[in-house]
Amino acid sequence: MGHAEERSLALPRVSIVEVARRFTGTTQGRYHVRGLLAYRETLGLLGLTSGFQWLMGPPSPDGGRAARRPAQATDVDVVTFCHRPPHAASDAAWRQFVDFNEPLLDPTRTWAGFGCRSYLVDLDQTPAAVVTHARFWSDVLARQCLERGSELMEAALTMADDEVAARLVPWS
Repeated sequence: MGHAEERSLALPRVSIVEVARRFTGTTQGRYHVRGLLAYRETLGLLGLTSGFQWLMGPPSPDGGRAARRPAQATDVDVVTFCHRPPHAASDAAWRQFVDFNEPLLDPTRTWAGFGCRSYLVDLDQTPAAVVTHARFWSDVLARQCLERGSELMEAALTMADDEVAARLVPWS
């Protein structure tokens, strides 16, 4: 098994509070945590609250020295694996929900609005489709982590700790 596969299998589970603690060392990091928390709040308002997120960043403690390029504190990627909200449970209702909320599912738009590139995996797809998406994102993010010297983490998509995390991120 190669190094990238080893990293993808060893995904640490952390609370969103721990994510906030890891990012707050820089101005850019604080900006991205605030954006991530705002993105999570928006997902919650839409009813996307059952699942988890894979988060890439911040740079690992070695500052990316082991990576092929310097670590970028501004590189934040989020893959949200979630169940459909009750009001969008059917395939037709889900397609309509996705179309209507497309700005929150487009990585370029979420980068502009929240400071993170976000992607969504529907956990109510067929099991084979979920596995295909998980394998794809695991490979992509593990490769990027190696290149950037970043860390890939998993955080629950529960909003219970988001308020605590927000208090850790000063606005100054």
